[in-house]
Amino acid sequence: MCRCTKNLATQRVAKNLALMFEYEKSLAETFNGDAHRIQQILMNLIGNAIKFTLKGFVRLSVSKRGSHIAISIEDSGIGISEERLEQIFDPFSQADATVTRRFGGTGLGTTISQQLAKLMGGKIEVQSTMGKGSIFTIILPLVEVQDDLSCLPLEVMKPATSVLSILVADDVKQNSDLLELRLGRLGHKVTSVSDGELAYLQVKQQYFDLVLMDLHMPGVDGLSATKLIRSWEKQHNRQPIAIIALTASVQEVDRLATVTAGMNGFASKPVELEQLLAEIERVTGTHTDNTTTPESEINRLQDQDLSIDWVSGSSRWGSREELAKQAVHFVDKMINELSDAANKTLPEQAALAHKTKGSAANLCLYRSVKLCEKLEELLDDVQNTADANLKQLNQHCAEIWCEVSLALTQVKLDVGIEMPNVGISSTSPTSATQASASLPLEQLEAILDSLSNGEINDTLLAPLYAALPADESEQVQSAIFDFEFEQAITLIVNSNLYNAHHLDD
Repeated sequence: MCRCTKNLATQRVAKNLALMFEYEKSLAETFNGDAHRIQQILMNLIGNAIKFTLKGFVRLSVSKRGSHIAISIEDSGIGISEERLEQIFDPFSQADATVTRRFGGTGLGTTISQQLAKLMGGKIEVQSTMGKGSIFTIILPLVEVQDDLSCLPLEVMKPATSVLSILVADDVKQNSDLLELRLGRLGHKVTSVSDGELAYLQVKQQYFDLVLMDLHMPGVDGLSATKLIRSWEKQHNRQPIAIIALTASVQEVDRLATVTAGMNGFASKPVELEQLLAEIERVTGTHTDNTTTPESEINRLQDQDLSIDWVSGSSRWGSREELAKQAVHFVDKMINELSDAANKTLPEQAALAHKTKGSAANLCLYRSVKLCEKLEELLDDVQNTADANLKQLNQHCAEIWCEVSLALTQVKLDVGIEMPNVGISSTSPTSATQASASLPLEQLEAILDSLSNGEINDTLLAPLYAALPADESEQVQSAIFDFEFEQAITLIVNSNLYNAHHLDD
């Protein structure tokens, strides 16, 4: 709410309106819900309240209504006639021509807001009196969160008693970076490779105390690499190196496969440091003394629908700055890759969902993790899916990929708000040209056409939000959230991202 009122402060101050805020004392401070959709609704309804109020006040209040939470936006504005009130949530019917000419607006705002509320299992009610004002009340089934996340301490570690030389084999750089950071802080020497073949070659060339082997890698996977290593050790009478499997799978068949391949241990992804260190001690017989924030407590928070969990993420990566840097890098990389995800084969989509989920989990991007898990469940048994259902499955997956892109875009915006000096894109002509290379002119024109028709196409918009510099992206999103499509079009056309296509004209 604070973010919404801050974004609309200019309009409110210009009209000299008082803004009041009331919060029921018995309510918790934190709730589990879709913050992105709630922000969209609030931006629109608060914006309307300010727009249609010439003098007086706008009041926000939050209270309990049965098992639901009620958020009310009250104003002392022009009010709505009784006949219009019955059609307030119908497209293009909420204001007559006189009001539209006087105050502006497309008439889509309350309609889409009601749709968003229903998607969250709630609704919007309205009361109004002509000449006195209106009250819009958002009623949502939000669940109170009792945990005081601000009290969760950051991870503090002591150097390990036994320093180990460790080889990490993982095709996702984010995963190996995290292990290098966390194990390096304990004093261990960590080397990383990106596939099973390189792991096999590295073991032949250099001594290691331990290998942390991802199971799912392109080319030579973890199981095959382990078999190669064991065969080479046997041929050359070498002492077997300790190998721990890293995988997001919890199925017993996968555990048995690691034993059959010759692995000594098993650790789940995303990596819980306490569990991994215990497994390292077990298979190597060494002691790794450390003091950490219990990761069982951190991972318990994954049930929350957070875009990015700053508390557990900072603990995992050592600082907010490092988490922000890694998150922005991951989002920039993945947004371009996900823009074409729905066009891949279903097995390719399953592999991409698995990879994206693993990296997002390491960064504590829990909303993205949940969406990727949903994709994995859908794609788990593709071979047995009847041909008649494949089209429906493809459509469902495309919708979820769109939600993943939006969730990742929200991560970048949240980083921009919390850490404004991290990950801000350059607006130089060179960087604009590079950005446009990943967002073709045809795609930009399609976005402009969509907005001109009053349409919000999330599949098209997600790559745009990620490609724009953070400040410009936030301005465009705010305009679209407020359904000011002409303003959004102007911002896009004036951006370096768009103009880079016309540098040679």
